[in-house]
Amino acid sequence: MDTSYSSYQNGNQTREQDFQKLSQSHRDKYSKISQNVSSMQRMVNQIGTHQDSPELRKQLVEKKNVKLYLESFIDVMEIEAY
Repeated sequence: MDTSYSSYQNGNQTREQDFQKLSQSHRDKYSKISQNVSSMQRMVNQIGTHQDSPELRKQLVEKKNVKLYLESFIDVMEIEAY
């Protein structure tokens, strides 16, 4: 087999593997964002009720910060992919 063709195939396999890893990472992060948004919606619905507490509000801020971090991380990854 031609070594240049073999090298070409190996390069494509590596790119495909990298793409699959990046795709999985994006899916994981989007899933985490979705989970955080759902959780935040439940928490927001508790504000102003008997379930409201300083701890609830603290957790809500923490979830918001995680969501913002993940969103910014995904934006950076998308820019680097191009």
